[in-house]
Amino acid sequence: LLHAGIIIGCILIICLMLWVSLRLASPIGARLGRTGLNILNRLFGLLLAAIAAQILASGLLGLFPGLR
Repeated sequence: LLHAGIIIGCILIICLMLWVSLRLASPIGARLGRTGLNILNRLFGLLLAAIAAQILASGLLGLFPGLR
């Protein structure tokens, strides 16, 4: 019962953080401007590509242990 309460509490905190971030998205976007949003878009794209490369490398090492 305690674990269920902790999980529900964590879910509620995450929902609140998501609501706040979505609520503030328009003012933040207006303040950053078009150039700032383009810069953030490229940075997050690069971060996503790095994560994808790491997952791919881990998968290949698991599939082909001789690559180590």
